[in-house]
Amino acid sequence: MPFEPVPIQKLLLRRIPSERLNKVDLTNPQHTRLVKALREAKDQGIDVDRTLLCVDVDAGDLFTQWQVEKSPCITARRASTNGFYMSGRYNRRMKTDELGLLQGIVSGDVPWQKAGVARTTYQKMIGNANSGNILDRLLPRALRAAGLIDANNMPEDIWLTRGSDAKWIKSVFYKSPASKVSPKPGIE
Repeated sequence: MPFEPVPIQKLLLRRIPSERLNKVDLTNPQHTRLVKALREAKDQGIDVDRTLLCVDVDAGDLFTQWQVEKSPCITARRASTNGFYMSGRYNRRMKTDELGLLQGIVSGDVPWQKAGVARTTYQKMIGNANSGNILDRLLPRALRAAGLIDANNMPEDIWLTRGSDAKWIKSVFYKSPASKVSPKPGIE
């Protein structure tokens, strides 16, 4: 049974108004790589103003890559530099919570700030992590294929059923300090 991908836009935080963007965010070489990627995408007929491109502006000139509406592999090095630059309606770097969510780590599950871990160290840890969301989706299917669980007893695929509308994810990102939201059934 193939996996139905969850659109990356469902996992991203709200758009930050362009007037609040820090234009010093990119160095000259990074800006040059971004412009080159956007030009390549336009040449391929992609509307770069409306389409999300994830651009690896930190790679060397020969290794810069970009992908349409999906994230390239999040490595420790890339995560520690705030991930990829997102074009289209986002026009910013990925946020720490977004990097975590792409790896299956829901914001608040890991109290890294309370533990005194630096943001870049935590981001590097995210890049070194195995994707929890892949394991959530893969293990039940492997157990079913091995005949160890019945198809009727398959656990809910939260990344498909809940991830496709992302209300449970956004409720975690935007909760007030007094509220407590459980990302999975039965988890407090």
